[in-house]
Amino acid sequence: MKKRSFSIIFIIFIFLIVLTFCAVGIFGTRPAESVNEKRKLAKFPTLTVQGLLNGKFYSGLQTWYADTYPLRETMIAKNSDIQDHYGIGGDKIVTANAVKKGDKIPVKKKVTAAKTMKIPSSKTASSGAKKPEKKTNSTETKLNDDADSKAIQAEPEKVGSIYIAGGSGFSLYYFNRKNVDTYASMVNTVAERLGSSVNVYAIPTPDSFGAVLSKKTQEKLSQYEGDAFDYIYKRFAKNVNVVEVYNELRNHSSEYIYFRTDHHWTARGAYYAYRQFCRMKGFTPHELGDYKKQVSKGFLGTYYSFSRKSPELQKNPDTIEAYIPISTNTMTMTDQNYKKVKYKIIQPGKSYSVFIGGDEPLEEIDNPKKNDGSACVLIKDSYGCAFAPFLVDHYDKTYIVDFRYYRDDLTQMIKDKKIKDVIFLNNVEFITQSNSEKILSLFKFDRH
Repeated sequence: MKKRSFSIIFIIFIFLIVLTFCAVGIFGTRPAESVNEKRKLAKFPTLTVQGLLNGKFYSGLQTWYADTYPLRETMIAKNSDIQDHYGIGGDKIVTANAVKKGDKIPVKKKVTAAKTMKIPSSKTASSGAKKPEKKTNSTETKLNDDADSKAIQAEPEKVGSIYIAGGSGFSLYYFNRKNVDTYASMVNTVAERLGSSVNVYAIPTPDSFGAVLSKKTQEKLSQYEGDAFDYIYKRFAKNVNVVEVYNELRNHSSEYIYFRTDHHWTARGAYYAYRQFCRMKGFTPHELGDYKKQVSKGFLGTYYSFSRKSPELQKNPDTIEAYIPISTNTMTMTDQNYKKVKYKIIQPGKSYSVFIGGDEPLEEIDNPKKNDGSACVLIKDSYGCAFAPFLVDHYDKTYIVDFRYYRDDLTQMIKDKKIKDVIFLNNVEFITQSNSEKILSLFKFDRH
């Protein structure tokens, strides 16, 4: 009798749990975006007769229900906790995005410069983000302090297979020869077409996998990035000023030059790249002690998100150290709606967007302590965000372009702004054929 009573109570208990989860799924507020995965979630499917007949409506409904379930992210985190508790954690590889096996890296001593590319017609070339219906040139005077409001990007950067060890995440590197060759060709083409009156600098940068892990570990997991950088350096033409940062970062691998929970480098890592640039340019670099430092603790980045909230990474949150330019901390930002706003170069916050507000089409910085007409444009992905503040003190005008969102004529901009230094800074994971073609399409050489 007691056993039967217990069974009834147990059944009722399970029924109540199921009923609770159903109620949450039906009546709970469903999120539209995932902060942890940095993406927009599935939308409710459109009801059509064809969709009902072929079953696509029902599959879409199932995807929407599961993807936007109110407790989804909490449940994912708890699942990671359980795996860690039962010893499934430790050194491991988490596959966030499937990555194919890399190409063989050419190691021949004689590697020639990549050929220049055909210039795409401005009539057919894609120039990144879609234009809004209305374009505004209005300027806000208030400085925006809300860096964390930009946590979800319009086109979030993703990582591949994540290797977790020692409380840090690393994205496995796979060499793609076509990607590397296209990138070098793009830079060579820009340098040739701009001519000798403009200095073109190439700063391809490694990720933490290549800069921090030993060669033996890299080769065991995938491929050695050092060989890839030896190859890409040789693919640039002689009229390109190649800033080699790979070995410099390797020399400082014991320092805090990359975040543990995020795929970006820290300001310290960007600083060592800046010093290499200064050596080539002939600038005297500042020492880190010359800057006023801003510190933010408790940052959990992309590796934490894409590893489904790894408990090992959660226990090792990052600290964001940012160095405020000496000359000014104010810039004019053109945001993704092409609205101009006053913004801080380094601002408070606990996300990577403390650096120049994150990824936006254009930032313009006027150095009040210089009036010599010197100007540069930095063409970058998100790695350039932490690098850009170090350039500010050395130029009269500094322009920062994120090629994914900028949609104007870069050739005309360089001409109009009298820019003499064009700097390409791109992370090794962002050196792809499609990105290179997108960058080249921004240079409307056929119009000039």
